[in-house]
Amino acid sequence: MGAFLELLDSEDEDIRIDALRNLGDIGQNMPEAICSYKAVSKIVALLEDDKWYYPRYEITACLGKIGISKPFVHNILTKLLEEDEDEQTQLQAAIAIKKFENNNLKATNFLLNFICSYQDDKYKNQDIPWEVQDVANSLRLTDQITLLSKIVSVLKKYVIYQKAEIDAEFYDICIDIIRHCAKKLTFIDFCKIWEEEVVY
Repeated sequence: MGAFLELLDSEDEDIRIDALRNLGDIGQNMPEAICSYKAVSKIVALLEDDKWYYPRYEITACLGKIGISKPFVHNILTKLLEEDEDEQTQLQAAIAIKKFENNNLKATNFLLNFICSYQDDKYKNQDIPWEVQDVANSLRLTDQITLLSKIVSVLKKYVIYQKAEIDAEFYDICIDIIRHCAKKLTFIDFCKIWEEEVVY
């Protein structure tokens, strides 16, 4: 682990990113080996390093794997979600937060808006990116009734009224998320949401 931490200071961006990803993998598989204050603090400090400006989402993804249980890291990720100008950094922050606070309102709203953005005009006729599946997995972590209801309410328009217009893969993703929500909601609550008028 020490070697990877030292490589974070490399002048070669590819080496730095590879080291960061390896640290993330170690954190997932051997959390006790990396969740020391020193290791997490060094990675947090990269957010203030000019050389790391563009791949900030890589730092955020790593923090989501190794340090979210630490309150100060959770606060940093929340700030990144709310204030960062890079959408990929915000995305990684939201995904990380949902892992440990599955009903976080801001993270859920961001992920829901993100997944819907791929049916906006600027993304139509493009391949569904890998991020959408990651977002879907994060939304499936939700189990609060209010948030489950909102997710169904937002996504149902794609499977009821726009099936012929949307990508088949996106349709399947929406159906799968809605199916998850349906299992958590009562039959009466789900039917009520399903029958409500769709708001565009």
